[in-house]
Amino acid sequence: MSRAEARSAPLYLGYPTVQGECVKKRFRDLIEYLEYDELIKVRMDLEKGGVQVARLIDSKIEQEIRKYNILCATCSQKLDLYSFNHFTLFFGPQDIQRRASFCALDCLEYFLKNLKELQQETNQQETSQQERGDVCTTTKPSQENL
Repeated sequence: MSRAEARSAPLYLGYPTVQGECVKKRFRDLIEYLEYDELIKVRMDLEKGGVQVARLIDSKIEQEIRKYNILCATCSQKLDLYSFNHFTLFFGPQDIQRRASFCALDCLEYFLKNLKELQQETNQQETSQQERGDVCTTTKPSQENL
C-alpha cells in the first residue's frame, strides 16, 4: 500500500472490512506511512486532548454522511444512489461551485424553469434600475471628484 493509498483508504472502526482487514492493521499501516514530523504533531495533539485529530475525524465522518445522504433539491425525496434515474447539476464558479441533485427529470426541469425565471426577474430589475438612474454604471470615480 502506497502512502497516497493509505491516506485515501477509509477506516472502518471496529469492524472487519470486505477484504477481512481489521481497523488495527489499517491504522498501523497508516501510522507506518506518516513521517517523523507528522507523528510528532499527532502525538502532541493527542497529549493535548486530541482536538485536532478529533476535528479531522469528525470532518471526514460528516463528509461521508453528506456524500451518501443526498436529497432531491426540488421535492426533498431521498435519492437512491444505485439508481440511474437521478441527476446532479453542478453550477457556479469553480472555487465556490454548488451541486444540486434531483430524483427525476421533471424535478430537474422544474428547478431549471424556476432558475430561469429568477434570472429573468433579476435582469429586469437591473435594467429598470439603470433606466431610472438608481444604479451607478461606472466603476471608476470621475477625475472631477478626486
